[in-house]
Amino acid sequence: LFTVKMPGPAFVGPLPPLTPNQEEIRAQLQRHVTALAHDIGVRSDKAYANVQRAERYIRTQLLRFGYHVESQEFFAGGRLYHNLEATLPGVPGYAHEVVVLGAHFDTAEEAPGADDNAS
Repeated sequence: LFTVKMPGPAFVGPLPPLTPNQEEIRAQLQRHVTALAHDIGVRSDKAYANVQRAERYIRTQLLRFGYHVESQEFFAGGRLYHNLEATLPGVPGYAHEVVVLGAHFDTAEEAPGADDNAS
């Protein structure tokens, strides 16, 4: 068993209402989770076609948002898989700063993977 204690007091009370911008982000995130977890579904080695569908969906969305997407191929269990690497240049004044974000889009054998990286 491993536990982590976070510093500071826990938040108690109602959350403030979302701003219009936050509401739009919430709606977009919900659409992406629905597309991956419900429309595509399980993305394990037992559902290889769904892994490929998820990769195409994620690649398309990243390109739509202006990212440059590269693919790193690898084989597992005799099948070809891809890691996606997306980059977005910084804005003037911050181009030297780098943010690295990692996530996986496969799931456990029978799980939809709705919040594997969102908790």
